[in-house]
Amino acid sequence: MIIKEDLTITNNCFNFTMKPTIPFRIDLTLKATSSNFKLHTGKGFIRFAGDIQESGGGILRTDVLTGKAENVKYEYGIDLPLGEFFDLSVVYGKSATWIEINEQKCYFNSNAPYIQMLSKGELPEEFANGLEIALSCGTKRTLVIKSFEVTKYYNDEPTLTEQEVELAMLSPFEWYLRGLPPELHNEVLLLDELCMQTLKKAMKFSRTVDKYGYLTYKAACGFQYEMRGFGTKRKHSVNWVQSPIKLDLTNQMIIYSKHPLNLQIHCSAN
Repeated sequence: MIIKEDLTITNNCFNFTMKPTIPFRIDLTLKATSSNFKLHTGKGFIRFAGDIQESGGGILRTDVLTGKAENVKYEYGIDLPLGEFFDLSVVYGKSATWIEINEQKCYFNSNAPYIQMLSKGELPEEFANGLEIALSCGTKRTLVIKSFEVTKYYNDEPTLTEQEVELAMLSPFEWYLRGLPPELHNEVLLLDELCMQTLKKAMKFSRTVDKYGYLTYKAACGFQYEMRGFGTKRKHSVNWVQSPIKLDLTNQMIIYSKHPLNLQIHCSAN
């Protein structure tokens, strides 16, 4: 199905009539007046949020057959265009899936739950006739769709390049680093060395990258640093969570320079 006229969605959900079977590709040209909208496919959805105040920003993806959140590999250096038309493409292949924003891949996965199920011949009967597709936006949100097209693949399904297949095997943290602008990339490497090498034994630091794309360093004493965001938009927070270990914060000093990650923290723990 191809829509050529502008279709406006406000505070609602629009269901498209086509129900393709895997493998297929979705191509959209749309404009989001504000962030936080979803592309629904089967039991899953892809949530796009360009504002770090709204769930941290970025891409959250749940599987089309199971509805479970994927072990998402996050975008690298791509901001979600807001207030202007942009091209959004999503490919659901038998061996890989990916998302493109303005023809630049911002996510790909060769081990998504639905791919594992298809490889075992476990396609749920409810999806034998195809997957429903819909777009939705929240309260006081508006989407304008200029064009929508679904391409069904038969014998010419696109695949990832060898380099992309290798990248898909990276750990969440290695992939996270790829998504940072150069200056942030270098700062995070320095911070990681400090927390995971220099101070790891003394303060028992741990590092996590969760399904929402939040990078967190947490020490046993309760100190915690978190970074969230999407593309070049990042939000940083430093705090002490409740801990049975007493902290003497008399000498605490946090100095912010021009770059938000370039900070020094001095404290003593009793």
